[in-house]
Amino acid sequence: MLDHSSQNDSLRGTLSVRRLEMILSELDALETLPSAASRIVELCAIRGASEDESLVELIRGDLSLTTRILSFAARRIGAPVGTITEAVELLGPESVRSVVLSVSALEPLTPEASGCGLDYRAFRRHCLATASVAEMLVESLGLPQRPEEGFICGLLHDLGKPALLQCLPKTYRRVIEAVQNRQGNIADFERSIVGVDHTIAGKRLAEKWRLGEMIRDVIWLHHHPVEVLPASLAHRRMIAVVHLADSIARREGFGFSGNYTFYDTIERISQKMDLSEGVLEGIVENLPDRISRWSEVLDLDHPVEEDLSRRTLSRANAELGRLNEQLQSQALTLGRKAQSFDRFARFIRAIPPEATLREVLLAVAETGKAGEPVVAYCFDEGDVLAVLRDADGQARWRLLRSGSGASRGAPGDSTAQTLATLLADPGDLSDWVDPSRCAHEALQWRGEWIGGLLLPGDRGENTGEDPSLPTIPEAMAMILSDAARRGRAIALSEELAGASQILAGEQEAMVDAKAFEAIGELAAGAGHELNNPLAVISGRAQLMREKARTKREREMWDLIYEQAHRISDIITGLMEYATPPRAQPEPIEVGGFLKDLARSFSSSDHPQAASAKVDITVDEGVPPVQADRGQLHAAMYELVCNAAAASGNNAYIRLTGVLDEFHRQVLLSVQDRGCGMDEETLAHAWTPFFSSQPAGRRRGLGLATAKRYVENNGGRIWIRSRPGEGTVVYLQLPAAKGEGVTE
Repeated sequence: MLDHSSQNDSLRGTLSVRRLEMILSELDALETLPSAASRIVELCAIRGASEDESLVELIRGDLSLTTRILSFAARRIGAPVGTITEAVELLGPESVRSVVLSVSALEPLTPEASGCGLDYRAFRRHCLATASVAEMLVESLGLPQRPEEGFICGLLHDLGKPALLQCLPKTYRRVIEAVQNRQGNIADFERSIVGVDHTIAGKRLAEKWRLGEMIRDVIWLHHHPVEVLPASLAHRRMIAVVHLADSIARREGFGFSGNYTFYDTIERISQKMDLSEGVLEGIVENLPDRISRWSEVLDLDHPVEEDLSRRTLSRANAELGRLNEQLQSQALTLGRKAQSFDRFARFIRAIPPEATLREVLLAVAETGKAGEPVVAYCFDEGDVLAVLRDADGQARWRLLRSGSGASRGAPGDSTAQTLATLLADPGDLSDWVDPSRCAHEALQWRGEWIGGLLLPGDRGENTGEDPSLPTIPEAMAMILSDAARRGRAIALSEELAGASQILAGEQEAMVDAKAFEAIGELAAGAGHELNNPLAVISGRAQLMREKARTKREREMWDLIYEQAHRISDIITGLMEYATPPRAQPEPIEVGGFLKDLARSFSSSDHPQAASAKVDITVDEGVPPVQADRGQLHAAMYELVCNAAAASGNNAYIRLTGVLDEFHRQVLLSVQDRGCGMDEETLAHAWTPFFSSQPAGRRRGLGLATAKRYVENNGGRIWIRSRPGEGTVVYLQLPAAKGEGVTE
């Protein structure tokens, strides 16, 4: 299993970029769009009148697309549409493209992926809601892009999630379970469990599908706040639009995205984009109707598994078409010179613009004789990336450990010697090739061994190599080397983007740290300067009370005495908040601790102490926590008091303890059924002196101090709350060592 212990580790990733590409390549349906859908998307992008007939014919060949496009057109005009030609003319190419991508790009293609725990209908509803909001935002903001382009960008912004799901269905089930239990950001769990998040996977898939720079950048960067995006970024405004649209769709509860975290309020994001409150309210008001219309067109209320046989048949037809093209290419081999030219021509044609290392290497393998197995390999970041193009034209990939003499110099004289130098364990290719029955063709560029081909039988017989064209292997090596360098540059840019996002998230922690330091200095200075005057005031007030002649005078001096002590208590609280006492951790049994906590609250003078019901649930096998008992009790007592205050009379409070097996820590929670918190209150929950209760009721240091105590014990605390739905506060604390937590 893949695992990471920190967010910084997840930036490096358990999966290398090359291994991610290998995983993506195993899924035929996500390597490229189905052939008909891919051609339809291309024709819609061209928008040429001469292509209309071809567009209509392609749609007619797919029953599902025909049905949904006719249905969409009929709903638009409120009357039946008789032909696909009429529907295409009525809808226009952008709307047709939106329907095709909705049907072809966001559905499960394998039974394993369908059972991974992700509700596909809820996921597609979230994508549809984001697309609808983005479409309205583009129109309202007057952007140069068409509203339909905003719709497509919003529709595909989470494309990386089905990509990861298709490649790693069992691993992605752990991601879904973790995010549902922890209520966090799905990207954090993807990086921790898988090694990369859906933004990188979606970016790579958009590049493979040639969806264009704008869609690629939106998929890659839509989680970044607009202020951290470079001003020179071409599609910065569209990225900001989808960022806001995604936040609105999640806040309004349309579908499932797996992200429960809001880095900023929707109102503040709208202000940064110069979007008025009235326009925002209008978009939210019109959203349900738009989603309802699209849901009918896309049959979101029917299980997506109904389309599995159709999609399987479509993939089979595409595969048969590709094999037919290979058979036709064999007819072009008319002689040794013709074979050499054809070999190089096929290699060049197979390389798309800005090709990746994998695409170039596969093109190298395709230059071998059709109908016979060919192995192509190259050196990449200290390993050997190898592909087997088998006799049926299918590709299989492996990433192997290189030998000590590989990547520099020249290969051995024989194929066996070459493999011994090339690989740390030549047996890793034994099920692909027999060294005694194949020839080796080295690919070298500027004296460096870049890669090569392993070909069956005699080299000349199988490659059709002509002596007059000695530069073909050298040209292949040059293009392979260039693709490898470009891939490393792309990987570096993605790591830098990930680092930028992490740094943006850590800015708040840096601000908090500075605030703690400032408060500590303020409290220390105030304590030093005010304690002596307060002691004088308190002492004189007591003396004057004893000399008072009337009841009113005694009450006045009592009040002065009490308020002086109150000021002293505030200063003490500030000092404890800014510089809490050093924790003295000890093993604390969870069940007994929670029972003691409930008894302490029930016997206190809290207004709801007598009427509140406290329910305790601790899972079997939960180990003791390692924490300072006094600080943990103070933190959770404050949470229980807040829960009771938010619930009013006859409050119900639930205390739980579970084992977080993934992080090997104990997860405690305090849940109430009270009024909940709005976005503004939730955003300031940890701010010192902030309180949503009436003035004079509380000092506003309770939650802030609780957070400090939890973090002081190596833990983490967070809140999940919505108005009218109650509040849950989670505390994640380390388990006591050697207490039932296994590695």
